[in-house]
Amino acid sequence: MLIDVLRNNLLASDKVAVALRNELQLVENFG
Repeated sequence: MLIDVLRNNLLASDKVAVALRNELQLVENFG
């Protein structure tokens, strides 16, 4: 069960990282 929680946290942080990366690319493109 703890492994599932950690895995879910990793998936969530991956989504956040991807979103931040996409925003940075947008800023670089339009900045």
